[in-house]
Amino acid sequence: MKKILFIFLIFSFLTASAQDEKLEIFELNGYIKEMPSFYFMQNEIPISTAETMQRTWYNLVHNRLNFKINVTKNLNFNIGMRNRFLCGGFIRKIPQYADVLSVDNGLAGLSWNILDKNGFVFNTSFDRACIDYTVKNIQVKLGRQRVNWGIGLVWNPNDIFNAFSYIDFDYEERPGSDAILLTWYSSAVSSLDVVGKVDKNPLDSSYQYTAATRYLFNARNYDFQFIAGKSNNDIVGGFGWSGAIKNISFRGEMSVFVPVLKRNIDNKTAAIATIEADYTFENQIYLHGAALFNSYGQLKSTDRMTLFAMQNDLSAKKLSYGMFEIFTQIRYPVSPIFNAGLAAMLNPADVSAYLSPNCTLSLADNLELMLNAQLLLGKSNTEYAANGNIYAAFARLKWSF
Repeated sequence: MKKILFIFLIFSFLTASAQDEKLEIFELNGYIKEMPSFYFMQNEIPISTAETMQRTWYNLVHNRLNFKINVTKNLNFNIGMRNRFLCGGFIRKIPQYADVLSVDNGLAGLSWNILDKNGFVFNTSFDRACIDYTVKNIQVKLGRQRVNWGIGLVWNPNDIFNAFSYIDFDYEERPGSDAILLTWYSSAVSSLDVVGKVDKNPLDSSYQYTAATRYLFNARNYDFQFIAGKSNNDIVGGFGWSGAIKNISFRGEMSVFVPVLKRNIDNKTAAIATIEADYTFENQIYLHGAALFNSYGQLKSTDRMTLFAMQNDLSAKKLSYGMFEIFTQIRYPVSPIFNAGLAAMLNPADVSAYLSPNCTLSLADNLELMLNAQLLLGKSNTEYAANGNIYAAFARLKWSF
């Protein structure tokens, strides 16, 4: 009875607050995706002492729910939830892949495999769960959230809290962090962020900490930012910019990581920088180019990219396995409902590459079909062709609500 009374009082408070402010109390949106995936490997990959794999497939049903509770116009709760159901030959042959889905290195473990049996996996995870409060020109966010300090569209050396992989195309929302964010909006074009994050070291499950500050301002029609702080075992400093040269968008980022303790395994000072530009012609052809320098990477990488687990050691300090990377993209709206494009990454040191031709077709206002391919090409033992060439194809039907 006490629990029912408590829930009733909370609901009454939310309803009264929202009515006073003329707010919508609950907001819900999301999507459901159906995506079969097919893989073919040039060379057979050993998966056990007696079995190899050269071609495989799996099917993914991906549901997302974004839930928002507006208590007042200044206070709200945000929850983001992913539900993924996978089945197919790949899941049956490599059952340990289910463990990859359930990994959550946040302070709170919010990813669970509800079902993991006979080649069927159902995973539920929360990548957003935070309180957002604003008073005057101060904003405070507490909980799992995305701290988005990145400026570039491909690589983000300034994104020290929750780095992401461009190749992971089916995760538009990108990962979040268990953090507290304090933002002071000093003017209409400037702000100061102070952020602290706690997560777990994937190697030994010990706690590790990231704390940093960012100053963002505008000068001469350019946005500039400077960051400084501590990222796990490194002192980090960086800057970024975004603007235009005539009609060409121009932006970039750079960060330097200096180890605090030289006895750490990861004790290399690293400088990571990226620069990129994009332009849309009068006929709506879109061109985008970017380049990355990563002193932490190698000219002849012994680590290799995979399409199955992506880059599970990804961080702002290690955005690539190679020292140099080049990116290019072209996209063209063939019609108002049909778009076609091609994206590519190249490691110029070992001449291996990632290619991704794709197209999207709008079937209705909230229904979209996407066809996408991912090709890892190059000689064996290079960054993008670790075990020979790999060819993958995806067909995704997405309904948004």
